[in-house]
Amino acid sequence: MPFAQWDESLSIGAEPIDGQHQWLFTILNRLATHIGSPDEEKAVVRCLVDMERYALIHFAAEEAFMREVGYDGLEKHRTVHQGFARSVESYREALINGDIAALDVAGYLRDWLINHVRGADMAIRHHLQSR
Repeated sequence: MPFAQWDESLSIGAEPIDGQHQWLFTILNRLATHIGSPDEEKAVVRCLVDMERYALIHFAAEEAFMREVGYDGLEKHRTVHQGFARSVESYREALINGDIAALDVAGYLRDWLINHVRGADMAIRHHLQSR
């Protein structure tokens, strides 16, 4: 069973945003498979770098989409995205320094991703449905 499961309840009803969310879950699940492995630190750090890079691509696309559809919560949403990017960078550094366990990093990422999609991103879905 995956560490974090994307399902249709997390769909905002817009491609490619939903597909990008699914890919973020894929990266997170790949990260989780390395927890407890002999190469845990190196593999988890590599996955975190992938998460950081892809999240930036996704955030840019999602913010452009919000602008395109006239979503009025764009600036607040952008601030949340920026905070996540800073957090992932901090968690990566803490992992490298041995200040945090990989499982704690994975748990943070899973909780943030699910809560963000169910909360902030669902507001985009509601905006689209109200147009």
